[in-house]
Amino acid sequence: MGAPEPEAMRSIAAECVTLVAEESGRRLDWSIESLSELDSVCAGLLAAGPLPPQRLDLWWKLVGACTGEVVIRGYGGQWISHPQAPGAFAISVLGVTAFPFGTAHRVLSGEPFKSLASLGRALPPSAIARTQAELRVLQRFPASAGGLPGEENPGRLSQTGQCECCAADCAGPPGAAGRVTGVRPVGTGAALPS
Repeated sequence: MGAPEPEAMRSIAAECVTLVAEESGRRLDWSIESLSELDSVCAGLLAAGPLPPQRLDLWWKLVGACTGEVVIRGYGGQWISHPQAPGAFAISVLGVTAFPFGTAHRVLSGEPFKSLASLGRALPPSAIARTQAELRVLQRFPASAGGLPGEENPGRLSQTGQCECCAADCAGPPGAAGRVTGVRPVGTGAALPS
């Protein structure tokens, strides 16, 4: 399954905004803060007990699309399909992948401590933590010293087969020059050592 159609997601999200206004009189303004209002709408839907399957399916689609679209608009990002969750629509924002439909389902199923607003608020700290990890790597491998170990810049290996600079796993026999495989240049989306 390919990436979700952004226009279709926007359309479903707009239907959510309209339905929420009509049914509850609440105004969703596409801000991250409005996700707290949407959490309140969901709590109201669950006030009389669990939603019947058809109603859960309807609101899951509306709330998931609206949550994803709010986060995309708030921080910049895009709708994607994630390879580890085929068929599940996700969003990529600030280098972080989030699953707004999964969060919506958990909220609408009454799972304790789940919140749409928390999803929106959690993304900036996640991106900041990722950026800080990237900065730590760059500090260990300054451009003046040749930059990151990799194809063009072999790292030195310890007797355990780890890079002496960062302890990342390296390719090659221990004690010899090798190519660091545990570190990738910033922006590739690969895992970075902490």
